[in-house]
Amino acid sequence: MASFLQSYSRQPKIYVDLPSQGTYYNDKIVTENMISEIPVFGMNTMDELIIKTPDALFSGEATAHIIKSCIPHILDPWKIVSFDIDYLLIAIRIATYGELMPITTTCPHCSNSAEHDINLPNVLGQLSNNQLPAPVMLEGLKIELRPLTYKEQTDFSKQNFTLQKKLVQIEKLPDDNKDKDKLRQDIFNEMTQLAAEIGLTHVHNISNGNDVEFNFLEIKHFLVTNDSMFFNAVQDRVKEMNDSWSLPEITVTCINEECGKDFKTKINVDYSSFFGNKSLSSRNLTL
Repeated sequence: MASFLQSYSRQPKIYVDLPSQGTYYNDKIVTENMISEIPVFGMNTMDELIIKTPDALFSGEATAHIIKSCIPHILDPWKIVSFDIDYLLIAIRIATYGELMPITTTCPHCSNSAEHDINLPNVLGQLSNNQLPAPVMLEGLKIELRPLTYKEQTDFSKQNFTLQKKLVQIEKLPDDNKDKDKLRQDIFNEMTQLAAEIGLTHVHNISNGNDVEFNFLEIKHFLVTNDSMFFNAVQDRVKEMNDSWSLPEITVTCINEECGKDFKTKINVDYSSFFGNKSLSSRNLTL
């Protein structure tokens, strides 16, 4: 006989629609390619434990686990695109801790620290209005772009972290070390190559009205060896795309009576703090 405890099982707290409208998915990524009214559960005990594991956070396993646990209709979190990822994580935060999220801000004018409540459903509303990426039209070619998947995003982040860590170690070498400048330049070259690779990975296909090229190696060769205007146009559009999809800025008024000035701040979705604490610090953007 079933236990009475089953009637107290975890239930969905909110339902969300994917900002991407499922454009980049199939039924192996999202159940029946479901794009609207997706149930979102709050985190359970195991979810709370895994976000305390540094290796799981660094590898992305913790975030992938939490998405799969709290949104069972997401079958393969690694294939979720950046267009949707922050939206879903904020939805999980709402389902776990509620609609208001306290953030601690520091006024850039007077250095006064204070706590403010952010209305997360309002943030979701703004993210849901994001537009799909517009193609780059240049010299008779149509370059279609796409957002990175969570897997791609994580892999690039790990590569960048490794390079940054190497650079820190190089800077610790004595200035009279004859190899220091060369080692530093090698890292800078690798960072430049990584930045180029990230931009190239956003390209979905290139067409001329008659033919369409989807092969990544062919696309990469074309953009890298051709006139720089092609790659520069792609990079510019990728920046526009990522800027438009980033979490919205929030205007905060300093509560210090002697100051009272407004400043802009932004939620920093560092996953360990975003889910590990009920409140977190923001980062100031502009005065």
